Amino acid sequence: MLQQTEGEKNVLQKELIQSQKALLEISNQRIKIGLNEKDCLESSLRQSEIYQLFHQAAHQAAHQEDKLKSISEESWKQLQTIIDTTYHNFTEQLYALSPKLSEHDLRICYLIKIRIQTKDITKILCRTLSAISNSRVRLYKKIHGVDGTSDMFDKFILDL
Repeated sequence: MLQQTEGEKNVLQKELIQSQKALLEISNQRIKIGLNEKDCLESSLRQSEIYQLFHQAAHQAAHQEDKLKSISEESWKQLQTIIDTTYHNFTEQLYALSPKLSEHDLRICYLIKIRIQTKDITKILCRTLSAISNSRVRLYKKIHGVDGTSDMFDKFILDL
C-alpha cells in the first residue's frame, strides 16, 4: 500500500511538473507577443508624422544658433496621443506617480521618451541647458521622493 501511494505521489509530481512547464511555455509566448506588439508600436511611432516633426525640429535646432520657431499646441497634443498609444497611457502613469506635473514637466518627459537629445530639448522648449537639467533632477525627486541625477530621470522615463 505504501509503494502504491508512493507511486501515485510520483505520478502526481510528474503531472504537476508537466503542468508548470506548460504554464511557463504559455507565459513565454505571451511575453514574446507583448514584445512583438511593443516593437510594432514603437516602429509605428518612429514612422509617424508627428515623431518626424519633432525630430526635424530638433535637427533644425541643432544647426541654428537662433531659437526655434515654437511648436503648435496641436502638435504637442498629437505627440501626447501617440506616446500614450504606444506606451500604454504614459501620461496617466506619470500622473499616477506625481499628480502635480506641469505642462512643461510633461513636455520634457515626452521629448525624452522620443529620444530627443537634451541640447535639442533646450531649443525646442526655449530654455537653457542648466534649466532643463535642473528640471530633470527636480522631476526625479518629485516622482521618486529621493535625490537623483538627470541621467537617472532619463533612464526612468525611457523604461516607463
